[in-house]
Parts: sequence; structure tokens; C-alpha cells
Amino acid sequence: LECIEAIAPTKLDSRISGDFEGRGVWTITPLPDGACRVVLHWDIDVRKPLVRHLTPILRPLFRWNHSWAMRHGEQRMRALLEQRNA
Repeated sequence: LECIEAIAPTKLDSRISGDFEGRGVWTITPLPDGACRVVLHWDIDVRKPLVRHLTPILRPLFRWNHSWAMRHGEQRMRALLEQRNA
């Protein structure tokens, strides 16, 4: 993942290469309570032929894995923020 543009504090534009190739745009919106909302829009292609062909069959597994990774990523980010704010 490579950051190709950063507009603090509202946007990160990234490019991904490897098994997946494409672009991700992170939009960051401050909220009144001091938190923020982050939305990631991915526009990527799967490069591995086997994964690309099995995606329709494995989609439920990919969805579960993605949800698991996002939950754990959020937990880790929250822990890091709590450490910094302590």
C-alpha cells in the first residue's frame, strides 16, 4: 500500500499492488463529539487467477475474513489511541 496523496485531515489516496491492484480513497469527516468517521472506497482488481476464479464460491469466507480483520484492526487502533492519550 502506497499513499499517493494526503490532504490533512480529510483525505488519503492510496494505491495497492501485489495480489490486488488498484486504488483506495479514505475520506475522514470530523464528528461533533470529537470522534471522526472514516470511509474507505476501494476500486481494486484481483490479480491471482485462482483467487479471481474462486471468488464467487468463496465470497462468504472472504466476507467473514474481511469483517474479522476490520474488527481486530479497529481494536488495535483504539488500544494505540488509548495508550497515546494516557
